[in-house]
Amino acid sequence: MAVSSRKRPKSAEHTPAAEKPRSSCVDLASIRKAYPERAREIGEVDQFIAAGKVGVSSVVYIQGCASTGKTSVVRDVVRAHRVRGAYADCATALSQRLMLEALLNQVLGHKPHASNEYAPWSLVSTANDFVSLLASECTDEEREQVLCMVLDSADLLATSSGSPLQGLLPVFLRLAELARRCTVVFLVSRLPWGNTSASIAGEIPSFIHFPAYLRADLTSIVARGVGKHAVKFQHRDDVHALSSEFARALVSVVGGACRDARELLFWGGFWITPFLQILEEEKCDDALPKVFPASRPLLQMSLDHLYQ
Repeated sequence: MAVSSRKRPKSAEHTPAAEKPRSSCVDLASIRKAYPERAREIGEVDQFIAAGKVGVSSVVYIQGCASTGKTSVVRDVVRAHRVRGAYADCATALSQRLMLEALLNQVLGHKPHASNEYAPWSLVSTANDFVSLLASECTDEEREQVLCMVLDSADLLATSSGSPLQGLLPVFLRLAELARRCTVVFLVSRLPWGNTSASIAGEIPSFIHFPAYLRADLTSIVARGVGKHAVKFQHRDDVHALSSEFARALVSVVGGACRDARELLFWGGFWITPFLQILEEEKCDDALPKVFPASRPLLQMSLDHLYQ
């Protein structure tokens, strides 16, 4: 194992998070405001991190369909707690070595750049190197502080996944034991745990499920999203109502073919400005009754694109 002799960056040795007393009282109001449909899930993620801050390690498997807010919610809650953390998207990792080195860089506050010839903190040839470095490259104080890791597309870590990362899942399931430090590992995946764990015995994580959005949830999400694009029409007293009505029209026309929140937000942002321009040109004083008729031709184009 190649162990680096580099000095830890000051930002990694002594962070604001390390100076704060451990507390489960974190202001999550802005996160709940950003994801009002995910209040329960935000609370559950918060509880695991809060437990980690008092020394309780855990592994949490987070499952849900695409674009249900899994990764965004977890990463935002981790940031709100201001704890040491690392993130990796397993779907974009080219090899075990590169992903493990990237995680280690984040944990130790190391940023590859020109002055260090873009080298990682240390070469990580195997998973054993990774856990050994996590165990050794920390002070006694840091060992007691919670370390959060968020791994997206975590199903690719399973032994039978066929990906370059296959076989790493048991390492992350036992990370607290192997690295001898308090860790909270969030494994994020679209697949149910049963599809991932066929070759794993005796290591069962906790679970958080992100259900698919209901029609009302999608409407609320799109209304908030398209409202940001309507800033040039803020002189209209009814712009917020128009955004909500437009969102209902969008979900009504396109939602049956697309339950993906990101896709709906894209089409909403694409068509909200020309839609409001139509209403402006018609000088509609009573615009709301015309929302659906004015929206439908534009939204029908979105629906046609989805089926192309």
